[in-house]
Amino acid sequence: MNKIWTIHQLERKADDGFVINVHWRYAFAETPEDGERQYYADTYSVTSYTQGPEAESYIPYEELTEEIVIGWVKESIDLEAIEKSLEDQIEDQKNPPILQGLPWCQN
Repeated sequence: MNKIWTIHQLERKADDGFVINVHWRYAFAETPEDGERQYYADTYSVTSYTQGPEAESYIPYEELTEEIVIGWVKESIDLEAIEKSLEDQIEDQKNPPILQGLPWCQN
């Protein structure tokens, strides 16, 4: 299972560069050994931050890296619940709980 983090956008205050919103996506992708189909599930969200008294932990905008921002997001979300949801979505693709069709139109 490939786990893929993507930071799509940062919104920051114009006066001091403090990041107030992080737009992010977290995806799981799995390609079975037969390579015939890829299973994919993702979630997209925005995590917001407020400037607090802990100024010593402030990192200037120009010094931010994708790894730092992903770390912020991971600390701000229920990562275990999100990963469980993505795993469930992949499992539902592999073994659909609901099937569609018409019994008189089977091939």
